Amino acid sequence: MWINHKIIDVHQQKFANSCVPSGVEIILKLEGIINPNSFFLQETYGNNSRGGDDFHDKIFSNGNLRIKFLKVLLPNLSDIFHRIDAELNNHRYVLIPLKTSPDGDPNWTCHVHLVYDFAENGEYKNVTKLHGLPTIWESNTKTRFTANFNQEINGPMRGIDFLVYERL
Repeated sequence: MWINHKIIDVHQQKFANSCVPSGVEIILKLEGIINPNSFFLQETYGNNSRGGDDFHDKIFSNGNLRIKFLKVLLPNLSDIFHRIDAELNNHRYVLIPLKTSPDGDPNWTCHVHLVYDFAENGEYKNVTKLHGLPTIWESNTKTRFTANFNQEINGPMRGIDFLVYERL
């Protein structure tokens, strides 16, 4: 799926703890719902950790363009990858949590990544923005997500939730 690099380049994660609102803003920008220079969700929520619950069933619109976000909790990797495949095949982006550290710290918490395409090797391509750091482009999403899932499924999360959306 094609992704507009100019929109990604302009976007910023404004606060250290605004990754979910930031990820939702990226989708809204890529879908033409908001201006690429808008940061209204991050400004609304501020430097507070948010999850998929805050955006579940929320509808955003601009003229005839409308999208509704859905939080999905899937307890196994097969269901998760089938859902991501379906979203990409329908030309929709997916927001997933991946442990991400700017300095390689293994204790870093989950951070939102935008899955935007299939990679040549059966993986997914993703992009993310961390507060104050350059854009991170990756093509090893399945491998990283599998490692995260295996760590978290037996931990406090009991599954992994991610955000998808539908065009209305």
